[in-house]
Amino acid sequence: MRGRPPGFGWFRQIDDRDGGGAGRTLVDEYALLREYLPDAPLQFHRDDRTTTLVTRWPGERSGRPSDSLHQVLGDGTGRDHGQTSRWCTGLAGLCDSLGALHDRGRAHRALSPAALIARDDGRIVLRDLGLAAQAGRAGENPGEYQTPEQRRRGAAGPGPWTDVRQVAAIAHLVLTGRVPHATAPPPLRRWEPAVPGEIATVVDAALAADPAARPDIRSLGVALHLAQHHMD
Repeated sequence: MRGRPPGFGWFRQIDDRDGGGAGRTLVDEYALLREYLPDAPLQFHRDDRTTTLVTRWPGERSGRPSDSLHQVLGDGTGRDHGQTSRWCTGLAGLCDSLGALHDRGRAHRALSPAALIARDDGRIVLRDLGLAAQAGRAGENPGEYQTPEQRRRGAAGPGPWTDVRQVAAIAHLVLTGRVPHATAPPPLRRWEPAVPGEIATVVDAALAADPAARPDIRSLGVALHLAQHHMD
């Protein structure tokens, strides 16, 4: 690509010289981005040595790059109701974006605060498409936001319901300052009684170990949007 793209970009490069085909993950993500977020890719290049993908990274009105949600939230303490409402509303908008991805038969499956970008207008957007371009498998996405169906083989396997639990886990962090237990978290209001019941009930359901017991992503978004009216 000649010239320099405007704004900020996220540069990723994979060394393909070992013959393992790792660069194929960026190839597949690039193809999916062109379909789902056509303005996101800034540069793509593949040769016999490396595969490179540069995607757009949002900027602030101040001219600096936006922070990840992980940077904004820190350790989850020191929240006030205004901030909590702001980020719950941002997560509600994210649910709409993920719903569009689910409509295409895809799921991100690697959501965490570090994988989300917090805009200065309150929106929360995807940093990338995570594992959406790859087939689901047991053991994928290790870490504290790995869901039960990602940890072990099961009838359901990872899918759109995985995104539901991961967004709910992030919402739990926003609302309580705690990442929920990996398999059987106690009710959200045990940690934060001030959370309205209609929000807590849906978040608790979305954290169910059984994927079939979780609401869909848009229903979770509707519940999180209520924070704007109940927690300011």
